[in-house]
Amino acid sequence: MSSADLDDVEISDNGAVLLGENVVCDSHYQRPLRIISHAHSDHMLGISDSLKFCEKVVATPVTKDIIGILKGKETADPVVSLDYGLPFEYRGERVILYPAGHIPGSAQVLVETRENQRILYTGDFRYPPAEVVETDILITEATYGNPECVRDFNDNVETELTGLIKKSLKNNSVYIFGFYGKVQEVVTILNNSDINVPIVVPEKIFKILKVCSSHGMKVKDFYFSKSDAGIEIRKAPHIGVYHTTAARWTGKDAVKILLTGWQFDAPVKPVGEKKFRVALSDHSDFNQLLEFISMVHPTLVVTDGYRAREAGLFALEINNRLGIRAVSRPR
Repeated sequence: MSSADLDDVEISDNGAVLLGENVVCDSHYQRPLRIISHAHSDHMLGISDSLKFCEKVVATPVTKDIIGILKGKETADPVVSLDYGLPFEYRGERVILYPAGHIPGSAQVLVETRENQRILYTGDFRYPPAEVVETDILITEATYGNPECVRDFNDNVETELTGLIKKSLKNNSVYIFGFYGKVQEVVTILNNSDINVPIVVPEKIFKILKVCSSHGMKVKDFYFSKSDAGIEIRKAPHIGVYHTTAARWTGKDAVKILLTGWQFDAPVKPVGEKKFRVALSDHSDFNQLLEFISMVHPTLVVTDGYRAREAGLFALEINNRLGIRAVSRPR
């Protein structure tokens, strides 16, 4: 691998991640090739501008389909699908997407420059199962870049969650709330458990789950809440899975479970009458971030300070703990 050069990477003041000469990720910038790492709002910034200016806007097939649900068909149709591991040559640079383990369709972006320098942008990721890709320069998320952001109970969360649901279903319906990505994950957890209770979901989540199913993901036994089947299911104890923003007005009289990535002291905590918080995260914690960085062997790390307030601290920790040069951008 070649020596790392900061001239080949930058994060702009509007969150655009610049890789090599031609590529921009996760916000708009006047470059010809835009990559959308995944379908979360802070990584889909300026899509309409990119569709007008950029020669190509690229995402994984799953991300493209989810964009169609969240942003509309007219936004998703021009997006070019690129499968994981398939090289895409553009103006002398090579782009390859790798699984990020964050939400369905999420991707790390590797750019190989004309000078054979490898630049990897993680986007949001969770390790494991994110794929380890060796690189010269690493641009990494830093959501849990504070050393206090460590979960020693990661392996127990799913067991604790399903145990809480089974206990609660004896007398109540159970409503689970999370962001897109977490809601798909919790349906998969339920499908893989011995909980045989139907799941109702609102229209948007129903469509996203259908996309996941169409791409081979194992999600099943879910029903649109306002369909005939969904209305009938809701007459008896059942499970509802909704977006976080619906927690205030949905699931009256049910046990409510709020999924959060910002709980580090216990997998499950009661936070009110028939209300619990569960520490289910789709990001790497502090130790997982460091482990991933050490395994990809960069000579330079750039932490994303546009999307994480702890990026500067995390850069210092990388320097001190791993002995790897690290800086935070934007400045």
